[in-house]
Amino acid sequence: MPPSESAADQTSLRGPHHTRSSHALHQLGEWSSKASAGVTVACLVVGWLVVGALTGFPTWWQVVLYSVTSSITVVMVFAIQHTQHREQRVTQRKLDELVRAQPGADNRMVAAETATDAELDRLIEANDT
Repeated sequence: MPPSESAADQTSLRGPHHTRSSHALHQLGEWSSKASAGVTVACLVVGWLVVGALTGFPTWWQVVLYSVTSSITVVMVFAIQHTQHREQRVTQRKLDELVRAQPGADNRMVAAETATDAELDRLIEANDT
């Protein structure tokens, strides 16, 4: 550990998520990426189809199906967006650190993702020459 970093700095990078909702979304993302999640969902779909076939596919069956699938879709969109955003931020910080570590690197590229479109165009033109 470099002398400028304290033990608290190290643990905060590896510590729990800031909020319960963040933790829950990450847990959902972890679970949904496993093969067992796919098998579970496939079994639920087959079971739901069997229920529908046995009951003659009544209106309530369709309403429940549409409501559940819509709700699950919305929740998964937020879970995916949250985890992807966090991973993107971490990756960007790592890339910024690599740019800072290179002696001949253009430090204007650090945090270029926050630049305006005009500033970004100027950075691109400057690096193309």
